[in-house]
Amino acid sequence: MTRLQELESQAKRYSSLHNENGQGYNPYNSQIDEELERLVVDSFDAEWTKEVTAERRAIWNQLVTSSQIKGFKALTAAESTAGFKMADLKKAIALHS
Repeated sequence: MTRLQELESQAKRYSSLHNENGQGYNPYNSQIDEELERLVVDSFDAEWTKEVTAERRAIWNQLVTSSQIKGFKALTAAESTAGFKMADLKKAIALHS
């Protein structure tokens, strides 16, 4: 059983006992949120290694120099072509700089 599954089980048990399965206060909810955030950060770090970031940065720079990306629609189209979002690339560059 993963840490997240344990927290969800504890939260469900707490809610059954104290909130009659309602939407009241549950001290496990903040722990679940923290665990989810940790999982998101870990998966981002695993996907965006230094090498992958360098490769994707080169792809992005090629897209920018080969065409004029002006406006939101063009940016969205470039992100679709590249297969990743510019915001994620910026975040990865900052992470590895």
